[in-house]
Amino acid sequence: MFFLSEHIPEGGSKLEMLYCKFAHSLWYVAMAYVKDEQLAEDIVQDTFLKLTRCPERLGEIEASQTRYFLFTIVRHLSIDVIRKRQRRNERCHEEYMDVTVPNVQYLPLERLVMKETIEDIKKALEKMPDRYRTPLELRLVYGCSNKEIAEILDITPNLVGVQLVRARNMMSKFLKE
Repeated sequence: MFFLSEHIPEGGSKLEMLYCKFAHSLWYVAMAYVKDEQLAEDIVQDTFLKLTRCPERLGEIEASQTRYFLFTIVRHLSIDVIRKRQRRNERCHEEYMDVTVPNVQYLPLERLVMKETIEDIKKALEKMPDRYRTPLELRLVYGCSNKEIAEILDITPNLVGVQLVRARNMMSKFLKE
């Protein structure tokens, strides 16, 4: 995880000393928000990158203001990551829900049946809990594999498979009603 903190020579820069002193604690704060080790490490790295852009804002290493400043940056970056995830998930859902009947020449009865079928599928999806709907949409609409879905949702590929089976079963049940 934080390899730099083990190799800082005596008399290192203030930034290196801050990293050595706070990186691990900052990582735990980020983990509490994002619940993903890699993202937490990225957030800590981004925190120190931000500090390189404004070194004049750094106080004394032992000062409580410096500690508060670092933890505030981590908290804000973590919240930003969570918001981006939510926006991405909402966009995927909105794009899928805007599906319309293709503009092909069908007989009026065929068009009506297709429209009703799509509406039924949309209603069934809206009834599903998010944990089942999202993997199903990612598979059917975007053609994602179990591994890709697992990465997007931060779950294991096996759990994706289980959720897809359950989602399909729910879909059939809702469509039969």
